[in-house]
Amino acid sequence: MLSISIKGDNMELTEAIVSALEKKIGTLDKYLVHLGTPQEARVEVGKTTTHHKKGKLFRVEVNLRLPVSTGLIRAEATSFRLYDAVDLVKEELKKEISNILGTKRTATMKGARRAKTLGTETELARE
Repeated sequence: MLSISIKGDNMELTEAIVSALEKKIGTLDKYLVHLGTPQEARVEVGKTTTHHKKGKLFRVEVNLRLPVSTGLIRAEATSFRLYDAVDLVKEELKKEISNILGTKRTATMKGARRAKTLGTETELARE
């Protein structure tokens, strides 16, 4: 199970914001089971600055710490709407996880191909 810690920057965290973040980031658990048990996700939500003339600009940053072999996945997104920034950061994390899974799958397939050709070569040598 993914442990999520949420920190607010220049804004107050309401119950609705916290539950939306936990729900969106928590859905990544189903992708992470193939990488080992994830340890924690640190989420930082806040307004970037107060000097923007066209309204508030929200920033969401997630640092996802995984088992030692994989390391850390980091994603950041900004938007004029908080929930849009949350959706953007979730999609970016999903893409990063997919890249890591693809790399692992490729390495496994490469090893399987090598084992298959070695097995064929030893069978031919026996004949």
